[in-house]
Amino acid sequence: MNTQQSILRSKASGIMRLALVGIFSVSAAQADTIDPNKPLSESLKPDILYFDFDLEDSGQQASKAEEGFVATVETGKAGLPPESRPGPNAALGKALEFNYGNRPPFDDANDEFMGNHLKVSDAPSLRLMGQSFTLGAWIQLPENAQLPLSAYKTILSKGGFTAAYPGWALQINQRDEGWYARLSLVGADENMQFALVKLPGLHPGEWHHLAASFDAETKMAAIWFDGEQIFKRELPVEVEDSSDRPLIVGERGMSTHNNMPIVLDEVFIVSGVHDFVPVEQ
Repeated sequence: MNTQQSILRSKASGIMRLALVGIFSVSAAQADTIDPNKPLSESLKPDILYFDFDLEDSGQQASKAEEGFVATVETGKAGLPPESRPGPNAALGKALEFNYGNRPPFDDANDEFMGNHLKVSDAPSLRLMGQSFTLGAWIQLPENAQLPLSAYKTILSKGGFTAAYPGWALQINQRDEGWYARLSLVGADENMQFALVKLPGLHPGEWHHLAASFDAETKMAAIWFDGEQIFKRELPVEVEDSSDRPLIVGERGMSTHNNMPIVLDEVFIVSGVHDFVPVEQ
């Protein structure tokens, strides 16, 4: 697998806007509500991880938070980086398409053909152990989007996609009756708990906002779609240490035949549990 990496100096005082902007970790009081119609930084200060993808060169990748973790692009077998695309609205600027690094027909029979995705090195704040958090992104699927039943497309993950991998993951998949979102949390002794909910309003080719939260004290998990809460229930689990795994953005799931591209924008993880403003149609 080819890797393209460019390390840039970060500013401890705020978000870099030089590339895949915005990896840093600070302690700050957070607002209760996030408005997905605007850049995240207008609602609150992103205190764990934030990519707005407002970049001129998708080959340049931001790096170096105060904790020292870095972001790289894994370019896959074809060696091509993700491609810049228009974002959900003018205020949000550009987005980034994660795909298989080439054009159809895809090489879906090759286990090594992983496609391009973003990989962030491990840092304690990314493990989400013993803390409440909210995470999510704007997503756009291709108009002809289709996934095998066993495949999950990753929005954000750090382990967590099976019981054998401690950590957490936010993914989507397709079943006979439609599209679903899944937040999975994996604790000790392969205790995997997950929230799985149908997304009846998801239309491939259109932009949608997907987010999830977990309250470490009450164990309540919630999933938000286009600013509306569509799921809430208890997940009795303590997220286990995932220090041996990087954080992944935009990768395929466990299926070799998962070729579906995905366009992402405003990818974030913040501390605390937050509500959302409905998406403007």
